[in-house]
Amino acid sequence: MGSSDYKSRQEAYERLHQMGPGILDLIYPYRNHADPEIQTRVRELILSYRWLTRGAMIVKIQPNSQAERLGFQPGDVVVRMNDRDITGQEEIPFLRATSDRTLLIWRFGKLREVAVAPGTIGFYSTNWDLTHGGENQSAGFAALHSRRYDEAYARLDQAAREDMEDTWGLVALAGAAEYCLDHTRAMEVYERHLRNHWYFHDQSEMNLLETHFGLPLSALQTAVLLEQIKAQAAGESQIDQLRTHLVGRGRNWLLAKEIKRPASARPDYASLYLALREGRMEQAVKDYAASGKDTHSASLAVQAAVRRLDVKAACDVAWELVLAYVERNASAEQAAVSLWALAEAAADGQNDQVSRLLPNSTGLDRFVALLEAGPPQWRSHVAVASRMAPFLVAKAGDIHLLSDPGRRAFVRHTMDLLSLNASSHAEDWDRTAQAFNLQAVRGAEVEALHTRFLLRHALFAQARIALDRAERASPPPSDDEDDPPAVHPRSQAAAKAERQAMRRALDFLSANQGRLSDQWAQLKGTFYLYPARHPGSQWAVRWDGRTFLIDAEGHLRDVPGLAPGQAHLADEGDRIFATARETLCLRRGQIYLLDEQAGRWQPTYAGAGDSPTAEKIEAAPGLDLALRHVVDKYPSDGPGRELWAHSPGPGAWQCFQFGRNLALAVHVHDGRVLDVSRQVGSQSGHDKPAAVYRALLSPDAKYLYLPTDRGLWTLDKAGKLERVDLAGAPADATVVILPRPEKKDKLYAGLPPQQGGKVYEVDLATLKAQATKGYCAWGPDEYDPFALADVHMGYAVQTVYERRQASR
Repeated sequence: MGSSDYKSRQEAYERLHQMGPGILDLIYPYRNHADPEIQTRVRELILSYRWLTRGAMIVKIQPNSQAERLGFQPGDVVVRMNDRDITGQEEIPFLRATSDRTLLIWRFGKLREVAVAPGTIGFYSTNWDLTHGGENQSAGFAALHSRRYDEAYARLDQAAREDMEDTWGLVALAGAAEYCLDHTRAMEVYERHLRNHWYFHDQSEMNLLETHFGLPLSALQTAVLLEQIKAQAAGESQIDQLRTHLVGRGRNWLLAKEIKRPASARPDYASLYLALREGRMEQAVKDYAASGKDTHSASLAVQAAVRRLDVKAACDVAWELVLAYVERNASAEQAAVSLWALAEAAADGQNDQVSRLLPNSTGLDRFVALLEAGPPQWRSHVAVASRMAPFLVAKAGDIHLLSDPGRRAFVRHTMDLLSLNASSHAEDWDRTAQAFNLQAVRGAEVEALHTRFLLRHALFAQARIALDRAERASPPPSDDEDDPPAVHPRSQAAAKAERQAMRRALDFLSANQGRLSDQWAQLKGTFYLYPARHPGSQWAVRWDGRTFLIDAEGHLRDVPGLAPGQAHLADEGDRIFATARETLCLRRGQIYLLDEQAGRWQPTYAGAGDSPTAEKIEAAPGLDLALRHVVDKYPSDGPGRELWAHSPGPGAWQCFQFGRNLALAVHVHDGRVLDVSRQVGSQSGHDKPAAVYRALLSPDAKYLYLPTDRGLWTLDKAGKLERVDLAGAPADATVVILPRPEKKDKLYAGLPPQQGGKVYEVDLATLKAQATKGYCAWGPDEYDPFALADVHMGYAVQTVYERRQASR
């Protein structure tokens, strides 16, 4: 077609047309040729095959699916299946098929046939039209999949300007614009294409795109809803949507608190969250009673009732959860919070509530699923163990009704509860071992352990070892799409450490059985042993919470005062260890420091943030210095009792955040402790300490970035604190460090929506900041000041127990 003779060019065009779609691979590269006639003729040829101009474009591949194995990619377009032309996503029956299929795939101008076996193919698709931006749409989604966001934005933006009509593509364009800090364009796309479309207002779809492509769609969604509220154009459901968004993924509870709802509106999930967050527990329970009583709100209501010592209210709401679970209107994960009410009722001796909450009406398999879904700490009360253990032992005869994963879980829970049950006898272990077809160990070594409690402990340890051997011989099934894997409450590492601790305990007790009739009789019921500071010494932790130091000569010293005794038994293991300066004890979410002179343990930590583990503590050098500073410098009822976060700092500095207004930087070499919150507040001209949010170490480890309510600050290796100048931001600006966009040598900091939402780009080399066209929809990245997640409710129940004991 490049001939100078028109007739020759026309003949060439006609011959190409007669050759059919097989020539598309050859001519497609010429669709943008510099010669306008060649460009026009090539485009006409492509469009002449009308069935090739529309199809279903793949936007996501499901893991471990046929689509993944066959090499499908986002941006591919299905244009034909068998002999049927595909004109849109609704024509792809991708969920199930009983026969083989042949798909014709368009990939950037090239066609290929793919044979697909019966069953699920495994991809999500959307509508595609080559004549309406299809080429750029495909390239844009391919770029999104590869996280080339700048390219994705350019391609999708061009597709929209070529009249792309697909809603998913337009929503992806809005998200890509927000990622590339072009909030103006995102709002323009919304105003022009998405304002009245249900797709945009469906929260699940917004989360789907954010999950699949990493797009910050929360910025657009928050901005739109805030504008509607400001213009008084938002309905009650939209207001509730924004509030729920802000207390959840949006993490801006202060803004959620500012948004007013109609006086006639009944309480929503955000109402309960805010009441709980502000310590208004009675109001939270009342709000639940007046709300729609969904299972998510019920979870919050149980926590609120437990924290205000209202056992009956906690059990009433928990009973509603159990009934919903029995009727299959709630998942096991949702209903598992009822176990905290069970723990509180058992600790309070309310047997009628305990009997009500034991879900006798469920099948054994569903009951085990409920136990598996609950965090392991719920079992830790002796009162719970004494009531639940006989219940499970009585059910042991039905163990054959369970699947292999369910049987292993049932055995594990029963033995855990028996081990914590002070009234368990050796006969209970015999019966349990026989029911579970485990070998009950006998022999001189065990018989020589004279006390019943030590025999119970030995049987427990050896039964657990036997179970572990049985599990290794018959491992749980691999993950399968139609057969979900068993849920194990402990990680493999934790389970391995527990087995090793049990073996050490049994070996230690057996090797020293000659001492058992004397002073060592106090060790009856010992269930964990840990190395002490000096070689040959051991820390022993008894089932009732008493702690002993056994020195290298075998002498026993009882360390009194380790609160709270029987009510705080460790489900995943106590841990006592020494640093160069302190002796620490970890007891399921609580850290204590040993006061050698007073002979008592000082509580320093309450696990309202990430629950600590021994591994986390040992990986945090300087924690002992920070804890000692908190104990010495802050009153017991003041700030600093909750360790929210730990982050390494520049050089030898480590940063520990004990609350919104107490961040400490510890120099692990020279022992300096810098009160960051107070110093930032002082340097800002305020008497009160600054609120410090989640700290972030720079990639070159030169600075620790500290977002605060007094701007953005840095801590360097010398321990110097300096403010980053965010041009145009007020001195008391609350700063948010954004996780997106991700660019080398750049940091993005924003002000929350209530302060304008401006986003700044900070050059990491020079610390110079400049404003962008982006919009920040989030609030400061902070931890909750109390337990909102089920895994932290053990601390809440423990606090209730301590308060109740103190009042008696």
